[in-house]
Amino acid sequence: CTHGLFAFDALIKRDVDAGTETLIEFDPGVFVSETVMAPRNGSTAEDDGYLVTFTSNMNTNESHCMILDAADPTSGPVAQIRLPERISSGTHSTWAPLSDLG
Repeated sequence: CTHGLFAFDALIKRDVDAGTETLIEFDPGVFVSETVMAPRNGSTAEDDGYLVTFTSNMNTNESHCMILDAADPTSGPVAQIRLPERISSGTHSTWAPLSDLG
């Protein structure tokens, strides 16, 4: 699901125990960055939380921070935050709870 170096146009949710994959495709010209998992407070299942990624839309010259339900990422974004400028694809990201930063 790539179109060259750092140009990812889809995400894959892989369940290694069940041997299944779910493909989350984006519109043509929309590329996603490195995606991180942000678990819900008190989560017990490995996909009980959110997938957080940045998108770069080359058609509209816009970028968003996109938040997906990790248990059902194909249901569409839970939230999208438009960034003031388009960022390059391949942007790195990470997640840490606030309690780990203090």
